Amino acid sequence: MTHQEFLETTTSGPYQVRGPASEDWGVITLWNPADYLAAIFRILIEWDNQGRQRTDETRHDFIEWTQTLDWIVQNLFHLAPLIDDHVEEVLRVSDPALSWLRLVAIAVHKEKRLDEGLSATEIVDICLARGVELPGVKGMVDQDQLIMYGGRLLNRLFRDAEEIAVDRYKIRRDSRQEYNHVQRKNFTKHYYWFERR
Repeated sequence: MTHQEFLETTTSGPYQVRGPASEDWGVITLWNPADYLAAIFRILIEWDNQGRQRTDETRHDFIEWTQTLDWIVQNLFHLAPLIDDHVEEVLRVSDPALSWLRLVAIAVHKEKRLDEGLSATEIVDICLARGVELPGVKGMVDQDQLIMYGGRLLNRLFRDAEEIAVDRYKIRRDSRQEYNHVQRKNFTKHYYWFERR
């Protein structure tokens, strides 16, 4: 079976997953679980027909499972290796600041402000508008304090790198010298660019 024939049998005909136009797979599987299971079985049948192959991937504790799914993802769907970026995701989940940055990226995307240089003030404003809480902030806090805390949080995240990748987003920091008319001196101002990867 060619790659094209395989894709056609899993995306149309009796194996097509039907449901509401949604990215929420939980909703889709509840909408029509028989179609969803048929698609999974079709993938497994094709994997079996091709000799139950595996890759040599070893960057996960469940090696046999990972190697099998990695082969399926790469050879049947022609996608990137399954475990690519896995280490980064483990680090993100264990760091509340990186998890917050991911939520900020999603909020920036929803606000349609990707590919735009945002200051810490603008980022905190987006967080407030979208209900994204800053990690470690408890109770009522003055907005100026939130902005200062957000700036410190961003500085800590970007201390060792000018670019961070989280989930589907890449965040880049750009530093510029700007003149403060009140203090009559130059200072460094950071802008953060959120982009899709």
